[in-house]
Amino acid sequence: MFLSANTGTKFQQSTLNFTSSKPSPISHWQYIDLNTSVRYQTITAGFGAAFTDAAVINLYKLDSAELQSSLLEEYYGSSGAKYTLGRIPIGGSDFSTESYSEDNVTGDTSLQFFNLSQFDINRIAVIKQSLAMAQSRDVKLFASPWTAPPWLKVNTSPNDGYMWGSLSPNPVYRQTWAEYIALWITKYGEAGVKVWGITAQNEPNSLPSFLRQHWDTMYYTPEEILDFVVGYLGPVMRQLHPDVKIMIHDDQKPSLMDTVTGVLGNTTARLYIDGIAIHWYIFPGQGCDNMVSVQNWLIQQNLSHVFLLPTEACTGFNALVSPPHQGPDLGNWDRGQTYGEDILNDLNAWAVGWTDWNFLLDASGGPNHSGNVCDAPILLDATNMSVYYKQPMYYYLAHFSAFIPLGSVRIGVVSGGPVPMEATAFVVPSTGRVSLVVLNRDYASGREFSVYEPNNGYLSVNVPAASIVTIVF
Repeated sequence: MFLSANTGTKFQQSTLNFTSSKPSPISHWQYIDLNTSVRYQTITAGFGAAFTDAAVINLYKLDSAELQSSLLEEYYGSSGAKYTLGRIPIGGSDFSTESYSEDNVTGDTSLQFFNLSQFDINRIAVIKQSLAMAQSRDVKLFASPWTAPPWLKVNTSPNDGYMWGSLSPNPVYRQTWAEYIALWITKYGEAGVKVWGITAQNEPNSLPSFLRQHWDTMYYTPEEILDFVVGYLGPVMRQLHPDVKIMIHDDQKPSLMDTVTGVLGNTTARLYIDGIAIHWYIFPGQGCDNMVSVQNWLIQQNLSHVFLLPTEACTGFNALVSPPHQGPDLGNWDRGQTYGEDILNDLNAWAVGWTDWNFLLDASGGPNHSGNVCDAPILLDATNMSVYYKQPMYYYLAHFSAFIPLGSVRIGVVSGGPVPMEATAFVVPSTGRVSLVVLNRDYASGREFSVYEPNNGYLSVNVPAASIVTIVF
C-alpha cells in the first residue's frame, strides 16, 4: 500500500496481508468489494500534462542540465509519476509570453511561409528528453490549437487578432487552416515527435462578456465545428495523417452533451471523430454525470469506440472556484484533494486517461501573457533556480499515473457502508495485478475499511484524515 496524507506523508509504503476470514464488524462496516470479472473501459491514453511554453521556459530557468533532467524524471521517468501522455499547444496559448503562429503572412494559402517557431524548437527538445525518460513506456502526444493566425479569422478583438473571433467562412481559408494543422503535425514528426491525436479547437464555446477569455482564442458553435471537421479537417487528416485521433469539444462538462449530439448526430462526422475532450473548470470534481450520459448515448448510437479524455485541469485558476486565491499556493492540500476527486470521478465515468495543464510554473503562476495565472504540481522557487517544489497535486496525480499503466481495464467496485469510501480499481491484463485507489477527503478523522477480492480474500485498511492510498496486489 502507498499512502500520502496531509500530515506530510508522501508515498509511504507498507505491506498488507490478505486473510480468508472477514475482518471484525467494526472495520467491515465500511467495505470495498472488487470484481475482476466486471470490465469497463481500457486506459488507452493514460496520464500526463501539457508541454506549454511556460513550462518549457521555466524548465530552462533551472540552473543545471542535471536539475532539468531530474524534474522531467519526476514526471516521465520510471522512478517518478510514469506519465504516458502529453499535450502540445499548436501556436501560442495564454501560457506563452506572447501571441504567435507559425505563418503570419496574410493570404499565404499555400503555406509556403510556414515555419516552426523557436518556441516549437525548444518544446520539441523537452518532449524528446521526456520520451527518453520514459524508455520503453509508450507516450501518447496530442495537440490543440488555441487560434488560427489572425488572417484566417473574422470578428476578432479590435486590438488583437489572436483573441476571440471565429474561423473565416471562406472555404479556401477553412481548407488552409486544416492543412496548417496537418503541416504542423508533419513538421513535428520530421523533428522526431510523433503526434497521436489532436483536438479540433481548445475551448471553442463563446463565453459571456464578463467571463470572456483575454488570450489566444477562437470560437465555434457545434454547427460550425461540424462543418469544419466534416468538410475540411477530417478529410485532410485522413489523407495525410490517417492514424491521428481527432477529438471534439475540448471544453467544459456542462455543454458536453450538446456538442456530442450536435456533431456526432451527423453520420459523416462519425467517419472522422475518435474522441471527446473534456475540461474541468466549472466546478472541478463535479459534472461527471454528464460524462456518463454521453457514454450511454455513444453506446446507444453504436459509437462505443469513441473515447472520453479529460484534456486540461489546474487549480488556482479562480479564487472562488479554486480558493483561497488565484495563482500558486504552496502546500495547499485541498488542491491535491480536488485533483484526486476529479481524476477518480472521471475514471469512474469512463475516461481513458487524464491530462494536467502546465507541468511547471514559476512562483507567481506564470509566465502568462494574459494575467490568468494558476497553480501547478511543480513550482520553481521564487529566488533560487536550483530549487523546485512538488505540490500536493503532484502526489495525488501520481497515485493514479504510477500504478495504472496503458492497457489497464477498470473493474467492478462496490463501496458500501454508512459513508462509502471513494474508490476506483483497475486490472493490468498483461500481469493480472490490480491497482485500487481510495480517497479519504475528510479532514476531521481517519477511516477504517475492508477490501474483498474473491481470489485473494480480505484486507483490513486504516487510513488517516485527508489522504489517498493506492493498494497494488
